[in-house]
This record gives sequence, structure tokens and C-alpha cells, in this order.
Amino acid sequence: MSQQFFDNRAAVEANLLAIEASLTQPIKDTEPTLRSRILAKAVVFLAEQIGKRTMELHRQLELRVQLLERRPTPPFFWEWSAGDEFTTGAFVTHRGCLWQCVTYANRTPPGTDASWKLIVGMPVEQ
Repeated sequence: MSQQFFDNRAAVEANLLAIEASLTQPIKDTEPTLRSRILAKAVVFLAEQIGKRTMELHRQLELRVQLLERRPTPPFFWEWSAGDEFTTGAFVTHRGCLWQCVTYANRTPPGTDASWKLIVGMPVEQ
């Protein structure tokens, strides 16, 4: 079964209805023990397919988590302080706002030039 089969609910329902329509009469006419064995095999087959798809999705999710965990944590300095030097990607708070440094070796106060990006807050003019 293809990935689209499991990702498309309408396709799953249509396939199950088609299977049911094609098997209903022959299964009803089948001896009960044989009917039970046929249904058991169908259940095992579907469980295997669902299990394979679940494992595939689990592997994809694990890879995404690993990639996210490898990303470097951006440096965070609590409050901007005159004289400190900030590097690209550093976060600071200044006058009630959160800022991210967008230049290397930055010493300017956040909000005074384009070397800082406002992340959260409304800068107050002084």
C-alpha cells in the first residue's frame, strides 16, 4: 500500500468499502472456520501495513527532532549594558523590549540603528 493510501482518509474508506463489497457475499457463503481464518489474515495484513507506516512516520519525526536539537542556542544577555559587545544572533532586553543583534561586534544601544532587530515590544522614543 502506498503512503497516499494512509494519508488520504477518503481513499482509505473507498478501498475498505470496495474490499467489503467484493468479499461480503463470498465470505458469508464460506464455512465459519475458514471465514475466521480469512478475516484474521486480513487483520494481520492491515496491522502490518499500519505498523510499517507508523514506524516510517516515527523515523521521520526522530530525524526532525535531531536536526532541531543540533541547532545552536542563540546567546541571551539579560539587559543591554553600555560597553558590552554583542555578536550576531545575541538577544538582549532594553527599555522593556526584546532585541536581536544583527551585526558582529555591536556596541550600539538597541533601537538606535539598524544593527538591532526588534523581536517583542514597542520601543519608546527618548
